Amino acid sequence: MVSYSVIQSLLHSRKFWIAVFGLVQTILFHLLPTFPPEIWRAIDTLAGVLIIAIAAEDVALKLAGRHPTQLAGITPPAGPVTTARRPVGINGGAHG
Repeated sequence: MVSYSVIQSLLHSRKFWIAVFGLVQTILFHLLPTFPPEIWRAIDTLAGVLIIAIAAEDVALKLAGRHPTQLAGITPPAGPVTTARRPVGINGGAHG
């Protein structure tokens, strides 16, 4: 059985949705006999290239240790601590 986290990560995957788009448009355009096959093949090719580019980006982020799946347990650092300042006038004097 497939775990919930696998399905959830699949539904958040850019590569998955591009592949779904490519499949749907291929089926749709294949059913339309007047639609030029060169165009839907070009769209399929573009979708494939985009999936490969995203996969390469994912590999680069994983190698750098910055992939979102690797950062899940890391909490972001706290913001800078600010202190209240008194307003300063034009010539550097404090407002009264």
